[in-house]
Amino acid sequence: MSDPYETRPYETREDLPRSWAGVFVAVGLVCGLGAFVLTEEIDAWVWQSAPTFALLITGLAFCLSVNPQRWLPAALGSLALGLLLGVLGTTFLERFGPGADRWPEMPTARVLTLYLIVAQIALPFFQTWQERGQERGLEENRFSFPYQRLFAHAWNNTLIVALSLAFAVLLWILLWLFAALFDLVGIDWFSDLIGEPAFFWPATTIAVAFGVYAGRDYHRVVVALRRIVFSLFSVLTPLFLLLSLGFLLALATGGFEQMTTVVSAATTLVALLVLGVVLLNAVLRDGSAATDPGRVLNVCAVALAPALALLCGFAVYAVILRIGQYGLTPDRIWIAVTAGVLMLYTLAYLLSLVARERWMAVSRQANIWIAVLVALVAIGLQTPWGDPYRLSAENQYQRLAGGAADPARFDYGFLKFNLGNHGEAVLERIAEDAGVADRAVVAEQLAELAKAETRWQWRQPGEQEVRRLSVRETLSDPERVTLIPPDLAIPDDFNTDWLHGVMERCGRLGGQECMLTAIDLTESEGVEYVLATRSDDVSPIMHLFERRKDGSGWASTFIPVSAEATTFWSDFASGRIDAVTPAHRDLKVGDEVIPLRRHPPGP
Repeated sequence: MSDPYETRPYETREDLPRSWAGVFVAVGLVCGLGAFVLTEEIDAWVWQSAPTFALLITGLAFCLSVNPQRWLPAALGSLALGLLLGVLGTTFLERFGPGADRWPEMPTARVLTLYLIVAQIALPFFQTWQERGQERGLEENRFSFPYQRLFAHAWNNTLIVALSLAFAVLLWILLWLFAALFDLVGIDWFSDLIGEPAFFWPATTIAVAFGVYAGRDYHRVVVALRRIVFSLFSVLTPLFLLLSLGFLLALATGGFEQMTTVVSAATTLVALLVLGVVLLNAVLRDGSAATDPGRVLNVCAVALAPALALLCGFAVYAVILRIGQYGLTPDRIWIAVTAGVLMLYTLAYLLSLVARERWMAVSRQANIWIAVLVALVAIGLQTPWGDPYRLSAENQYQRLAGGAADPARFDYGFLKFNLGNHGEAVLERIAEDAGVADRAVVAEQLAELAKAETRWQWRQPGEQEVRRLSVRETLSDPERVTLIPPDLAIPDDFNTDWLHGVMERCGRLGGQECMLTAIDLTESEGVEYVLATRSDDVSPIMHLFERRKDGSGWASTFIPVSAEATTFWSDFASGRIDAVTPAHRDLKVGDEVIPLRRHPPGP
C-alpha cells in the first residue's frame, strides 16, 4: 500500500489546537521548576548537570513529538529517552569525579553534546513510528522509516528549536532593557527579580516551549524556512567543491608534509568535513520531485563525494599520527570518533556512485543506517567501556609503563587535573608499578605533582623557568615596560602563573602599554608591586602583587580602574601614587582613591 505521507506532505497537516498552547506552557513551567530545584537546591554537581539536561530534553522531545489526539505515546517515549540519557550521563559524571572545584576539564559540555546527538537522531525515528501507527493501513508497517519523513522531522525539529531559542533570547533582551530603565528611575526590584534563578529557569523554559508550539502551529513557515536554508546551502556547494579541490592540489604539490606537523590540522579538517557533508545533503534533500537540485548541482555533488573522501582520509591519517605520537586524550578520541563517522559517510557517498542514476537514493538510505550507528556510538561513549576519560588514562599509563614516553617529560598533571578519578587511579598505579620507566624519575615527578593544587601550578620541567626568564627580559626592556622609577629593583622570583601572558602583550604592536612601580601597602616586610596596563579600546587595569605570607611566591589581585579616572595614567606615570591608611591600605593614584578592601588578595 502506498504511503499517505507522499500525498499529504508535512506543510498540509492540521494545526495544533489553541488550547494546547497552555499545555506546552505547563510543560515548560514544570521543566523550569525542575531545573531550578536540581541546579539550586542540590549540592552535588553531578545531579546539577546530567539530570537537568535530561529533564530539559524530555520536555523538548514531548513538545516536538506530541499529537493532541494521542498524547500518551509521546509522553512515554519522551520519558524513556530522558531516563536513558539521564542514567547514562549521571553515571558517566559519577565515574569522572566528585566536583568542579578540582579539575579544570569538566565533561558536562560533552555529555550535553552526546545528549543532543542521541535526541536529534532518535526523535525523528520516534515521530515517524508514531505517525505510521496512527495512519490507517500502515499499522503493520510502523517499523518502516521512509527517508522523506525522517528528513522532514530532523530538519523541522532543528529549525523549530533554533527559532524557539531565538525567541527566548529576545525575551531576555527585552527584560534586561526594561530592567535597566527601571534602575534609572530608582526601581531596582525588577532587575533583582529577573536575576533570580527561580525566575530565570521557568521564564526561559516557558519561552522555549511556547516557541516550539508556535513553530509547530505555523509549520508552513518552518517548511518554507527549511527550503530557504537548503537553497542557500546549495549555493555554497560549488564553492566548497572548488576550495576542496584547490586544497587537495596544494597537498599533492608539497603541502602534505607541512600539514602533518600542524597540531590543529585534524580538528580543522573534521569541522570542514562536517560542513561538507551538510552541504552535500543540501543537494540530496529528501528525494521528492519538488526538491530536484538540477543538473549543475547534481554534477557538483557527484564531484564532491570523492573530494570529501580524500579530505576525510587525510583527517583520519592526521588523527592516527597524533595518537601515535602522544597517545589518547579525550579530545583526540572525540575527533577520532567524529572522523571515523565522517569516513563512513564519505565512503557511502563515494560507493553509491556505482549505482549511477540511483546514487542519490542509495546515499539517502546510507544516511539512515549511519545515523543509527552514530546514536549507538554516542550512547556507547557514555558507558564504562567507551568512556574517553578511562580509555585515555589507561593508554597514557601503557605509554609510560611500556617505555613509549619519557618519564621526565611525561605529563603527570594531565592525569591529575584532566582525567578525574580515572587519572587519579592511574597515578596510584604508576606510584606502585611504573613498568620500565625509571622509578627515581617517576618518584621525583610525582612528588612535584603532589605540591600542585591546580593545573596552572603544574608545569613541565623547565617551563616555569622559561616563563620567569621571559618576564625578566620584558621587564628589563624600557621600550616595552616603563619602570617607575627607572632604576626600580625587582626580585628575581617576581612572577605568577599568568603574568607571563600579560607581559607578552606589553609594548607589542596592537598590544598594550605597561608601567610597573613599587609601594609599601602592608605591614609585612618588603614592598608590593603595582602593574598598570592599558590599550586603545580598554580602560586602564591594575594588578597588585603581594608576597605570600609563607614566602612561597607572589599573590596577585586584579583591580579595574574607573573610566571616570581620566588622569589615572598620567598620575601613575608621574609617580603620584601613595597608600591610604589603615591596613590593608587603600591605594591613591593622583586624586583617585581605589578601595582595595573590595579586592581581596588572590591565591
